[in-house]
Amino acid sequence: GSDVASMKCKADRVDGGYVINGNKMWCTNGPIAQTL
Repeated sequence: GSDVASMKCKADRVDGGYVINGNKMWCTNGPIAQTL
């Protein structure tokens, strides 16, 4: 699962397009995750 209220995304205009950055907080199974 994830914390939907904490998801964020931002698009910045750069020469030739956009740079998209964001984050997501995982709130379950973190201790058993081997690869994110």
